[in-house]
Amino acid sequence: MTSAVVDAALALTANLLEGALAKVPEDQWFERESAWVAPRDLAAPLVAMANADGGVSVVGMHGGVLELSIRG
Repeated sequence: MTSAVVDAALALTANLLEGALAKVPEDQWFERESAWVAPRDLAAPLVAMANADGGVSVVGMHGGVLELSIRG
């Protein structure tokens, strides 16, 4: 179910995206990473997702808030 929820959130307009992604629970298919994550720390979860069923990693969101502005 997570994949469908994430896909639906990503299809929203920029002003609704933050709230929708904040509501999606993190699990083996979805996670949020700070914009300031070190590449070495991001590599392990991405490799794990690639070796499993895939997934989505949102970089630039921490504590349910987008750290970088979106212009659309």
